[in-house]
Amino acid sequence: MLITREVDYAVRCVLDVAQTGRTSTGAVAARAGIPSSILGRIVASVSRAGILETRRGVNGGIFLGRDPSEISLLDVIEAV
Repeated sequence: MLITREVDYAVRCVLDVAQTGRTSTGAVAARAGIPSSILGRIVASVSRAGILETRRGVNGGIFLGRDPSEISLLDVIEAV
């Protein structure tokens, strides 16, 4: 099975957030090697599916929206 670049980036993003906890999109882009112009769209898609949550402001950033044990690879693929 072939996966798209967008799915690859989404999986990398969710794994990075799961490992680091609350973080910023800029930090995820740098650590995971994802272009920040694409990462914004991916985070929006994955957060609409409830996998990630986003907040603005001083205590903002992106973080997991559910327990890591409840997130499957299929969930991430379907979100994108």
